[in-house]
Amino acid sequence: MSEVKDVRADDALVRWWYSGAHRISRYFSVTLHDVAHVPAQGPVLLVGNHALLGIDAWALLPELYHATGRLPRPLGLRSLFDNPVLGRVLRELGGERGERGCAVELLERGELVIVYPGGSRDSLKGRSERYTLKWGERVGFAHVALESGATVIPVAGIGPDECVPVVSDRGLIPVPGMGGQGARVPLFVPIVRKVPFDFHFGEPLTPPRLSPEAPAAAREAAAQDFAAQVRAATEATIARGLAQRVEAPSTLRRGVRRVSRALGRTSGSTR
Repeated sequence: MSEVKDVRADDALVRWWYSGAHRISRYFSVTLHDVAHVPAQGPVLLVGNHALLGIDAWALLPELYHATGRLPRPLGLRSLFDNPVLGRVLRELGGERGERGCAVELLERGELVIVYPGGSRDSLKGRSERYTLKWGERVGFAHVALESGATVIPVAGIGPDECVPVVSDRGLIPVPGMGGQGARVPLFVPIVRKVPFDFHFGEPLTPPRLSPEAPAAAREAAAQDFAAQVRAATEATIARGLAQRVEAPSTLRRGVRRVSRALGRTSGSTR
C-alpha cells in the first residue's frame, strides 16, 4: 500500500494556505451549487472536468474547504511530485500523486479525494472543445471506487474554460512533464479574465459491490460500466450548469473577445 501523508483540516499550514488561497475564489466570484451533496464525513471521490492551467482546482479547493470544513485531497500529476521542493509543499497541503494506490488509501481513511480522470489532456482543450471531457479510455478512477467502496460525486466547473482566451483548435506548444508524450498546449492569450466560476455538484453515485473473489475480467467489466455511468453523469451536470449560466458582459470581455477573434483569424491563415 502507498504511504500517503496524514494532513488535517485544522493544521496551521493548511489554515494559513486556504486563508490566502480564498482570494483566488473571490476573484472569480466562485459559487458552489448543491454542495450539500458532499457528505460531512466518510470517503468521497469527486470527479470533474479540468481547465487550462488547472485554474479550476485553484478556485474550487478553497471554497470547498470553507464550505464543508473538510480538507480536499487532490490527486495531481506525478511529475509535480517528482520535484522534491514542490512535491513536499503539495503533500503538506493535502495533495498526493495521481496513483491508484494513493487514492484507495486516502479513501479507506475516509478522506475527500478529488480527481480529474482526463488529467493534463483534459485541460489542454482547443477553443472548440470547451466543456467536453477528454478522458479517453481511462477507468482507473472507477477501479478506485470499486476497491474502496467510496461514493462518487461528479462536479462540473462552469467558467474556467472561459477565463483564459484560447485561440487555436489544437495543441501547438509542446510542454514536457504534462502527463505523457506529445502533450501540447493550445495557443492562448496570457490574460486571466475575471469570469464568474460556478461549480455544480451532481447526485452521489454508488459503485457496485463485488465479491473479493470476483475474477479480474468481472472487475474490469464492472469498472468500465461504472466509468461510463460517471462520465454520463458528469456530462449531464456540465450541461445543466451551462444551461443555468448567465453571462455578464463587460468592456474587458468584449476587448478580449476581439483580440481572440483577431488571433484566431491570424492562426487560421497560416495553416
